[in-house]
Amino acid sequence: MPALTEQDRLGDLLKYEAPNLYSRDEVIVETGQTLVAGSVVALHNATDEIVELNPGAGSGQGNAYGIVTEEVDTSTATVKTWIIARHALVAEDSVIWPSGISANQLKSAIEELRALGIIIRKDI
Repeated sequence: MPALTEQDRLGDLLKYEAPNLYSRDEVIVETGQTLVAGSVVALHNATDEIVELNPGAGSGQGNAYGIVTEEVDTSTATVKTWIIARHALVAEDSVIWPSGISANQLKSAIEELRALGIIIRKDI
């Protein structure tokens, strides 16, 4: 019998959040991206839309702003979704970082999330 592989669920990423959706914000994701649940995102100041974190980029794109809660495909149009924006505990293994992020950039992004009250933990 072949093995089945199940996709990660929000519960694999999000281990604690405040009640009444306090930890989440509804946002618009900029066109031309595909983000998976757990992707760290930034706020593009020029458009006021969410983009994948791009360490070192300007216009806010290099600053961690939250974590996407579901897969989002904006290849043809912008999409509304929810992000974990504050006061939450997330599992380190489920957080998706941009490829090529350096150790210093990773440390900075983790601290930016921590400043928002988003705590990343191992083995939870």
